[in-house]
Amino acid sequence: MLNQWVTEKLEKKFNVVEHIDLIVEDQDFELLKQRLLRSKLKSYTKNDRYVIVDAESCYYMDGCPYSLTWYNIIKTFLDTDIPLSSIIVFHNGSRLLEQILPLVPKELQDQNCVPTIIDNRSNCWITAISNGNGIIDNFDKHRTSDKPITKHAISMIGQPRIHRNILQNHIKENKLFDKIAVAYNNVS
Repeated sequence: MLNQWVTEKLEKKFNVVEHIDLIVEDQDFELLKQRLLRSKLKSYTKNDRYVIVDAESCYYMDGCPYSLTWYNIIKTFLDTDIPLSSIIVFHNGSRLLEQILPLVPKELQDQNCVPTIIDNRSNCWITAISNGNGIIDNFDKHRTSDKPITKHAISMIGQPRIHRNILQNHIKENKLFDKIAVAYNNVS
């Protein structure tokens, strides 16, 4: 389940057609198909999105690069003629896009008509830069202190991780060190 803040941000940026929580409803794809048919739009714009929340609890058949759950989801969206590019997936595993690409017809891949995947490799990075300049808008409304913020900060200490590297490189490339104090790899 997405938290309220993320849900509000998504609904502000996109026309969210459906919220689908696979943690709750991943077993009955006929019900999902009926739900998609009820909510299906006559035409889709780039802002019409189906938001799917997924946990890495899928069943994989031996030798198969994708899970049975994602096989059924992609098949259900294709059967209902809903564009795969209208899907945003929040996934707590990794490499989901690589797993589902074999399920997406080549002509759709060529048109970049694939789901947007936000997984555990990109989640921190996406959150930190989501409003484009590295500083989350309306940050003050989530604060509990009345002391003014003189500089936003990110702590990425401890062992090097890919998401920390991505975020550090983004801050460096966009010259945001004057706006964000960063502790990275045990160095401030």
